Amino acid sequence: MQLYTILQNQFSTQSSDLQKLFSDLVSLANISWNQEPYNTIFAPLLRAIQTLQNNKSHYRKKRPLLSYNLYLGLPPDKRDNEFLSSLPAIALPKLSKPEIYSPPNHWIYESEEIRALWQDHVLHGKQPDSRLRRDPLLKLEENQLQLDIAGSQSSLIQDEATGEIVANVFRPVMGHPPVMGHIFDFRHTARK
Repeated sequence: MQLYTILQNQFSTQSSDLQKLFSDLVSLANISWNQEPYNTIFAPLLRAIQTLQNNKSHYRKKRPLLSYNLYLGLPPDKRDNEFLSSLPAIALPKLSKPEIYSPPNHWIYESEEIRALWQDHVLHGKQPDSRLRRDPLLKLEENQLQLDIAGSQSSLIQDEATGEIVANVFRPVMGHPPVMGHIFDFRHTARK
């Protein structure tokens, strides 16, 4: 209530534009803080803004390092010679449409315990984008797999006929929470 009264007294015109109102509030907090540094009314807001700016700066510095550690900044020839050549390559024949396993747009589960754990969430849980359709669940049939890569193994998978890289499994990335967090953030941002 106190903040509302301060805002009413400070701004003679009432604005329905939230961005303008927030901008005015930040300006008022900054002016108020500069005039009375020990004023506690805006201290939480100013601390939140400072934390946001520090985090932005922190992550801005981390992205290039992450990119370097994942070899994302290498030119293609250097990437192929230094990074990809260190991964064991597996050449597989391309499957015809009827042979493709697993069918596209399915959630795959390996055991009944995993199905029981995830079924309700997959079929009825909140989706990041409500326009997306819900994919069905499908039990994994291991005899249908063309290749099964162990949890500790990295690999480069190529088309047998053309040599084109069709998949890449790089396990050091998968166990690194900041990398996975960055990937999920990127996916979330890309959806918006």
